[in-house]
Amino acid sequence: MRLICGLLSLANRLIFGLTISCLDCYEHLVKSLFFYLFFDCVMMERWDWNLQLGGPSWTVGLGRRDSTSASRSVGNTSIPTPTSKLSALVSSFSAQGLSLKDMVALLGSHTIGLARCTTFRGRIYNDSNIDASFAESLQNRCPTSGNDNKLARLDAATSTLFDNCYYRNLLSGKGLLHSD
Repeated sequence: MRLICGLLSLANRLIFGLTISCLDCYEHLVKSLFFYLFFDCVMMERWDWNLQLGGPSWTVGLGRRDSTSASRSVGNTSIPTPTSKLSALVSSFSAQGLSLKDMVALLGSHTIGLARCTTFRGRIYNDSNIDASFAESLQNRCPTSGNDNKLARLDAATSTLFDNCYYRNLLSGKGLLHSD
C-alpha cells in the first residue's frame, strides 16, 4: 500500500505539481476502490435482474470503461430528462456515440420500472399526443399539484417483465414520459 501511495504521490507531484500526503492518497484509493466495486455490483445485479424478468443475456464487462473519474454534474447534464424532446434525445445519445437505433433500444428499458408524478405531470395535462383515457387515469393519481412522489408504472401493461409492451404502448399513445 505504501508503494502505491508513494507512486501516486510522485505522479501527482510530477504531473500536476501537487504534494499529496499518504493519508490523502490512501483515502482517495479506498474511495475509488469502493466506487468501482459498487459499480460492478450494480451492473451484475441489473444483469441478473434482467435475466430473471425474461430479458436477453449478454456479457457484462466489469470495471469502469467510460471514465477514470466520476462526476455527478457531468452525469446530470449527460442524461436526458423525462421531459426531453426528440431532438434533445437524439443529440444527447449522439454525444455519447450512440445511434438512433441504440437510443430506441435503450429506451426499451422503460418496460421495467416506475416514475414519480413530477416526471410525467406535464405530459398528462399538456401533451396532445397521448391517449385521452390513459391520461385521465393518470390524472386521478397525479393531480395538477401535490402528490409529487406518487408513482406510476413506466409500462402500464407489464412493468415487471422484459418484453416489447413498452413499444406497443408508445404506438397507442400510452407512453408515460414526454421523452418516450
